[in-house]
Amino acid sequence: MTDDEVADAGRQGADAGFPGFTYYRDTIKFYDDYEKEIWAVLVEQADQMGEDVLKFVSSFRTKVNSLDEFKNLLAWFALEEAGRYLEER
Repeated sequence: MTDDEVADAGRQGADAGFPGFTYYRDTIKFYDDYEKEIWAVLVEQADQMGEDVLKFVSSFRTKVNSLDEFKNLLAWFALEEAGRYLEER
């Protein structure tokens, strides 16, 4: 993805559909490849909000019924955070 596409995901939300983040096979692979980094960002953000990580994730207001859906949700979170980061720099 280009920096502009990543920034768009930060503005519009990853669920709008972006290359490499549309299908579970892609988002699950991304999650599996970057699990440690994703969790580091989750912990940091939860700490900043004074929340525990699971409560923070539950605030995303997305129903999750499987491990694949959970990995997809966190991959989308990572994409959106990267987009917001690009917007702020």
